[in-house]
Amino acid sequence: MTTVRLSKSDKAFVEAVNLAYHEEEAVLYDGRHPEIMEAERGRWRLIAEAVAKLKRERGAITVLDLGTGTGFVPRQLSDVLDGGDSFVVSDLSPTMLAQAEANLKADGFRAQLRRVVGPAESLNFEESSVDVVTMNSVVHHFPDVPAVFAAADRFLKPGGLMIVAHEPNARHFRHPVMGTLDRLLRLGRRLRHPRAWFAGDSGDPFIDRVNRRLVERGIVAKPLTAGEIESVVDIHSPTAGRTVRQDRGFDPFSLAKKNLPGYRIERLLTYQHFGKVDLRKIPCLRPFADWVERAWSLEGALFMMILRKPL
Repeated sequence: MTTVRLSKSDKAFVEAVNLAYHEEEAVLYDGRHPEIMEAERGRWRLIAEAVAKLKRERGAITVLDLGTGTGFVPRQLSDVLDGGDSFVVSDLSPTMLAQAEANLKADGFRAQLRRVVGPAESLNFEESSVDVVTMNSVVHHFPDVPAVFAAADRFLKPGGLMIVAHEPNARHFRHPVMGTLDRLLRLGRRLRHPRAWFAGDSGDPFIDRVNRRLVERGIVAKPLTAGEIESVVDIHSPTAGRTVRQDRGFDPFSLAKKNLPGYRIERLLTYQHFGKVDLRKIPCLRPFADWVERAWSLEGALFMMILRKPL
């Protein structure tokens, strides 16, 4: 088995695996991640309202989306933007950005669109040149999180909005109650669907294609397992690599304090307290779930937050 090292010095390796993975996933992404495509839309309406308010204050605005993928963020903000606004889509994967542009064109996206390829921390923007920076379901992919936030802070105008959404909440996995409940629910899923957890990696066409890219580009000498690939692609996710690691994930308060000192958290929401359990299918659990969500409102498995840069 290939040994995968995940130290900070492996930044180039992590980015190379992420690139190969997301280049291969671009045309499949929307179908593979319904939890982002569908469930997140309601929460992004709250973000769209905050962006619309900023636009009313400033007039035309510029939005920079880091890790655009197939265009989820610009599609969610489309209704509050117009032809006077600028929207910069950026991603490590050119194929992802091509898919995003196709989706936005089909939607009749109105804002002026600019496409930038490359690592988020290496983008070339003028200081204080954008009004909003968005990061949706992407921070856990970045090998150097502080460098990305430092760059985003440079780009953002004073009083602008920094939006971080759909990220793993370390508070959930480390909490004595929520963490234990999470592990029990995961154990239940393993017992009900053992093949999904213990099946080998051979025969997975997607993983085979990712490995082919990695071998052809000289990134690895021999193929990685699915678990190894996942642990690199989702380098900061507590659940990457078919296990749960409490040293991963982000505490939203610590993330903001460490990387964006002086920023004010205007909205913080955590959700999926029961992980991927669909409570609509178990209505008898709804009263208990409501109680849990009230008791530990900041300990959901995922979080989104809206921050404002000081003037």
